Amino acid sequence: MTRGTELFTGGRKLFGARQASADLETARAGELAQRYETALNVERDYYDVLGARELLDVARDRATRAAEQFGTARARVTSGATVPSDSLQVLLEQQRAEAEVLRREAALTVARLQLGRRIGRAVPVDAAPIDSTTPAALSITLDEAVTRAVEQGPAWREARSAEKSSEAQIRVRQASYLPSVTLTASLGKFDDKFFPTLTNRRSIGFSIALPIWDGGQRELAIQRLKTNRTVARAIREDLERSARRDVTEAYTGYDVSRRALDLAHAGVGVAAEILRVQNARYRAGAATVLELLDAQAQLVQAQADLVQARYAVRLARASLEVILGQRLTPDSERSTP
Repeated sequence: MTRGTELFTGGRKLFGARQASADLETARAGELAQRYETALNVERDYYDVLGARELLDVARDRATRAAEQFGTARARVTSGATVPSDSLQVLLEQQRAEAEVLRREAALTVARLQLGRRIGRAVPVDAAPIDSTTPAALSITLDEAVTRAVEQGPAWREARSAEKSSEAQIRVRQASYLPSVTLTASLGKFDDKFFPTLTNRRSIGFSIALPIWDGGQRELAIQRLKTNRTVARAIREDLERSARRDVTEAYTGYDVSRRALDLAHAGVGVAAEILRVQNARYRAGAATVLELLDAQAQLVQAQADLVQARYAVRLARASLEVILGQRLTPDSERSTP
């Protein structure tokens, strides 16, 4: 019976353990990044359903107003208060509004199917409504966000771990230049019985191995690993340099989106008032049908802008969460499809 153990390996096991630890950290950072990317994609599809449903409501309101305006225009033409072309122009608007309703219904169906696909279902999935108020300001400052991104952001963690892993790989390869020491022990028993007891022989020995030349394979491998380390270091340094720029873009994008949402709310109110005034003026014969249709188009556009702004602000926050690797959404605002 012979047993052996390595007493000294030139640090190969130590650096191998460090490489394994760095690889594990890289995998964990990659998993975290994928989790937030997946969450962002789910939120995007979720908001697409909500947005498509609201845009369908906008299109239906447009069609209803167009039908009412067509009735008013026909009455004015019949009474001789305006020319027949007015009713034709409103009829054209009504037909366009009805066609828009059909397009929005199709878009909503596709959005629901996409949401179902995203969450692993082969049927259309609807999205529960969310709070329509403007989301609150971020609870952290821009400088804090930059610091957190560098310290715990998945991309930065992954880059640092990749650099550590490449450094450990070099150390593992360089350890082959050092000798390895192995302790061996053997025990032998000899006899003509099943359990021998006549002769016992024991031995303990040390062996030292020192690779001298392997055709330059070690040098070539080390050079390749050093190149990989240089690339990993360059990636890590570039990410650290771009941290403030990337975080600032996402952080200010959220603030701008919040402000744009407030302006969109105000814009809908202004457009609705303009349409009310123009509708009254048209009934009184003080405005043309073109002015009425223009006011109608402004309201439709303002309502569509509001829908887009409402979900753009939430997607902007989700994009910042991907960078930081941290949830910033209050529990009261979270909805699960």
